[in-house]
Amino acid sequence: MWRKKRLALGLALTMLLFGCGFEPLFGRALGEDHPLNDGGVAEIGNVFFAADMNPDTKDGNCDPIDRFLWAEDKPGASMFIAAGIHPDSPIQDNDIEQQLGAWIPNKIPMYDDGTHGDEKAGDGVWTTTFSLPEGLRIGYKYTWGRQGENWGGTEEWPGNRRLLEIVDVNGDGVVARYDNFGDETSNKDVMNRLLPANGGHGTVDWETDANADGVPDAQERMYDSDGDCELDTWWTPAAASP
Repeated sequence: MWRKKRLALGLALTMLLFGCGFEPLFGRALGEDHPLNDGGVAEIGNVFFAADMNPDTKDGNCDPIDRFLWAEDKPGASMFIAAGIHPDSPIQDNDIEQQLGAWIPNKIPMYDDGTHGDEKAGDGVWTTTFSLPEGLRIGYKYTWGRQGENWGGTEEWPGNRRLLEIVDVNGDGVVARYDNFGDETSNKDVMNRLLPANGGHGTVDWETDANADGVPDAQERMYDSDGDCELDTWWTPAAASP
């Protein structure tokens, strides 16, 4: 699903899927391709984001996360994702930039109602999905606010951003990133608070692998499913299953 290939092969696969009555999970066929500057193409697939807003989450230092250190806990607030193409990305495309919200806060909603890839309504884990090309590099962060509000009092932290390179690391056919809201120790690029004892050095780039598990911090990775501060589970959204 995530292989780079030449345009002719991509078009052939797309036509084959269409002829077989294949319907994409969220709008765009998994065989659809995005042109690259070198004349090849990057295959487009489903990319899931989850933001855990529960009060008992811990960061990479095994410390409790203060969800409202920067964001305000106010009536009517819900989760949004703000994102844009990173300047380092080999793919630069205005249509994708607009799909991601072009870094406008409190514009692109996330869901905790059992739709849009969300697995369980009301469990405090907010989810959304995009169709994005393999190899794209983006910056993003979560906001907790009301539609149309500004950054102040809604963002995880002021300035800085999370990094994600669209790579299917575990080969399950999707890219799925599971984050804890307000965690400044994971894939936050600057002023990262992961302690040196845990592999931190204040910044994260595309090659950083703080826990030396072979998976860069700026790609999809396992998450801590039981609160013991060990990354132990790959998140494959149920909505992504055949």
